Amino acid sequence: MNTGSRSVNRDAGLTTAYHRGMPGRLSRSLRVLLFPFLAAHALFPAMWLLSVWRRPPTTGDWHHLKTVADHFVAGDWSRLYAVGEQALNPNYFWRYPPFALYLVAPLAWLPEMWAYSFLVGVEIVALAASLWLLRRLEPFREMRAEWFLAIVLSAPMLSTIVTGQSSALIMLCIVGAASLWTRGKVTHACALLGLLAIKPNWGIVFGLLAIVRREWKGATVMAGVAALLCALSLPLGLQLWKDFFGISVGHSFTLAGYEPQKLITLRSFLEGTLGKGDLTLTLWAIAAAALVVVAVLAWRAPGSPLRYLGVGVLLVVSANPYAFFYDALALAIPATVWWAERDRWSRKPWLIVGALIALIWCSEQWLYSWGVLAGITGVHWRPPISLVGLTTAIWLVLAVGQAKRPNVHTR
Repeated sequence: MNTGSRSVNRDAGLTTAYHRGMPGRLSRSLRVLLFPFLAAHALFPAMWLLSVWRRPPTTGDWHHLKTVADHFVAGDWSRLYAVGEQALNPNYFWRYPPFALYLVAPLAWLPEMWAYSFLVGVEIVALAASLWLLRRLEPFREMRAEWFLAIVLSAPMLSTIVTGQSSALIMLCIVGAASLWTRGKVTHACALLGLLAIKPNWGIVFGLLAIVRREWKGATVMAGVAALLCALSLPLGLQLWKDFFGISVGHSFTLAGYEPQKLITLRSFLEGTLGKGDLTLTLWAIAAAALVVVAVLAWRAPGSPLRYLGVGVLLVVSANPYAFFYDALALAIPATVWWAERDRWSRKPWLIVGALIALIWCSEQWLYSWGVLAGITGVHWRPPISLVGLTTAIWLVLAVGQAKRPNVHTR
């Protein structure tokens, strides 16, 4: 028995030492190339700043938010959720619940450039706060600069800034919840996650997480926050809620008019490769159900709150009916978990996920950054579909397999 125990301990020690050394050696050999490669992408935000300075933007998601705010404050509510010819803008739709109108209302009192600058400023502050919290949650030593550059100069972050979207705020909400949860404030964390009711296709996943983890009080608080937000919009009348459910169940599900590469879910990948139809929808539904089961297995295994929430992000992106290109910014959360927990992973799955992250990062850069330069040189081809949905589904399955492994190294 003692001999067997010594053998097991020796094997565990060798495994631990191997995993400690493997990423370290890999990081040292990659830094010479990786740091300048990532730093070079500062060119794209610099190009954005130059273009804004030369000609202030007049279109984009941010402009639609301001248009919605203008009509809401003016009392013209009949077209807020309209689609087609009746829409405020045929290329953009207001998909948020009615209580979100209160959040964008202040934009109505700002000039357009000030409204855009305000939205961009909020996203930059939210990202900075998210990265600060992530470093406190996972204080890894190696490749800190590369980790920072890979997130800040990623295509999803740049597209969030250019479009004036809210992905960095969503990321901050999730990371903030992880920080509270790590300190034992589970109820407070769930209350913060309840704010994701503003994006129901996100909030429902984290509600499922609380239920699976049997955080009954937290799940109740989360539902209570969502209910309170809904109650705050009751003075606006029930017609807005009818309009909201109409677009959520109808147009939001069909996603007519959107280019396939702008959607990053597994469903969009299947529709881009197999075409739209009942067969594709059935395959996606089966795959989405399987991914939910896989995520539940990870949530039931021992682990850190950040790991649980990272799995939730992977499930949101891969299994949702829809998620847009800028939402890929939140994948920085499971990517941070992947790097910080490298000691407990098997070598092959760890490297595969690293390759998947690199593929996601580069493919999105080609769609939204590199393609800009390619267009200048006359190369206008871009990938017809996003690879994020497929890769995050594979990533989720591999992450769950490693989550069930016993710890071989304690920090």
